[in-house]
Amino acid sequence: MNNDLGFYITHLRVTGNNKKPAEIPFENGFNLVSGVSDTGKSYIFSCLNYLLGKEDSPKSIPESVGYNNFYLGIKTFAGEEYTIYRKLIEKSVKIKKCSISEYENSKLPVEEYFLDNKKTKNLSSFLLNLNGIDDKFLKKSKSKKVNLIYSYIRRLTLISETRVVVEDSPFYPTSQHIDKTLYQSLLIYLLTGKDYADFIPEEEEKIRKSRLKGKLEFVNNRVETISKDLDTLSTQKSNSKPTFNEDIKSLEKQSLELNTVISELYKKKSTKFKELEAEKSSRLFYTELIERMELLKKHYNSDLGRLNFIDEGQNLLGQLQTVNCPLCEAEMESDKLQEVEQNIKVKESIDSEKNKIVEKLKDLASTISTNKQEVENITNKINDLDIEYHEIDNTIKNEFTPKLNSIKEKLSEIKDSVSLVSKIELLDKELNFYIKEKKNIEVQISLKPTPQTPEKVDGDIVDDLCKEVKNILKEWNYPNSDSVVFDSGYQVFDFVISGKARSAYGKGMRAVSYSAVLFALVNYCNKKAIPFTKSLIIDSPLTTYHGKEKKTQEHDIDVNIERSFFKYFAHKKMDFQFIMFDNKVPSSNLTDRFNYIEFTGDDGIGRSGFFPTE
Repeated sequence: MNNDLGFYITHLRVTGNNKKPAEIPFENGFNLVSGVSDTGKSYIFSCLNYLLGKEDSPKSIPESVGYNNFYLGIKTFAGEEYTIYRKLIEKSVKIKKCSISEYENSKLPVEEYFLDNKKTKNLSSFLLNLNGIDDKFLKKSKSKKVNLIYSYIRRLTLISETRVVVEDSPFYPTSQHIDKTLYQSLLIYLLTGKDYADFIPEEEEKIRKSRLKGKLEFVNNRVETISKDLDTLSTQKSNSKPTFNEDIKSLEKQSLELNTVISELYKKKSTKFKELEAEKSSRLFYTELIERMELLKKHYNSDLGRLNFIDEGQNLLGQLQTVNCPLCEAEMESDKLQEVEQNIKVKESIDSEKNKIVEKLKDLASTISTNKQEVENITNKINDLDIEYHEIDNTIKNEFTPKLNSIKEKLSEIKDSVSLVSKIELLDKELNFYIKEKKNIEVQISLKPTPQTPEKVDGDIVDDLCKEVKNILKEWNYPNSDSVVFDSGYQVFDFVISGKARSAYGKGMRAVSYSAVLFALVNYCNKKAIPFTKSLIIDSPLTTYHGKEKKTQEHDIDVNIERSFFKYFAHKKMDFQFIMFDNKVPSSNLTDRFNYIEFTGDDGIGRSGFFPTE
């Protein structure tokens, strides 16, 4: 159990320009502010409400004129002190981590928190965090869940003098019908510690009807469209006249056989094509080879021509006679004779080379002739292969492909006919579905919304709270408190005391039982370590009539209840705070056992009221 969670109020101060501060201290445990009417007790209550997040400013009284600064000191059970400051008619508060006495002079940072819960920094989150409550959800209605905010706790535990006497359930603090489910779920959370984070809301009635009408419009459109499509398809079916007599399986078999034959023909065609390309490649090879040989032949003939030219030159030189020198009549020298002999050897070499070339030309001519014959043979083969190739191709195109296409057309006709029937059957099913859906939607639209039902309260847990309430009432001498049970009816959601509804008692007794219920709830949550609050504030639980109100018997509270009430709190060991404002005064032997502040209403005796006298 974490006893450090929660906070209690330590001090309230109200200030104004040229005004003495009005202030009052509080302690943990029981606090009683007692005194006659019109001394500021209810004003203090409204100030506490204002500083804890209520939007409305404290109701002005003559003594409060000129006071517009409000300070609230709080202290956590972990020992940390904070001061909450708010000006009159402000929508935000300023918080400093210090006591009220240190607030003005402290250099600690001031944080601004807004009342608007949609703002990132808001007062609700700050106070919930101090109480150990983080991201909890409540059920607002069948169609909505909301975050738990501090305002729900404040309304439940700051109980005004007019609220404490109402006939409504203490768990319905706003008297608004739309809030009943919300506060039912808050009680479930407080009894169990489990919130509604996993709750899946239903649709709101307006949204539900709008959605159903939209769905009905869509369904009607689909019924109309499908009906038109069915009429069109039925007409097509009646006009459809298939031209085939064969069975679909027979056609599929024929198609398979033809595909097999055509496949074989394509293989043969492919083989012929490859052979054809190979022969063409071979012919190209021999053709290029012949061209190269013809070129070589030209080179040989050119070489032979040159040798013949040289040979003729040698013959002409050989016909020249050797004579003596015409000048000196001298004979030819021996070296000149040698040159002639060399010329004779050159001629022999030329003749030898010419003979070799002639032989090569003969071989080359033979090879060329052989290759040309090979080219002719290959060409003939190419022509034959080309004829075979085109015969296969024509057989495929002109004989088998038309047969296969005819079978495919027949199969397509069958499939179209089958598809038409299937579409009609499918649309028939879809139309029947939408007709049924239309009836279902019309029934749903006609249904009346179901009323809100109370949240299910676990019997064992509510029994524990009933025991808490019964024990408190007994100690307060509440009459006929031997039996306390809980009526979880949506409108009631309240306790029945000894067979009599709590709301059926008079105002005075309702105020006492109201206080007992809330005190028991805070005590229960504190013992069970369920994060809630550790500060309960009730205005006038023992004084249920006021000056302008005519006192009747139903306002009366037995004196034994008053005595037992004060005696209970004088001896009650509490680890949370209870602040009570009332006109009733406890016996003097009890007042030193708790924080007791008395407003006398008389300037000459004690403290006259909340505001200081001039």
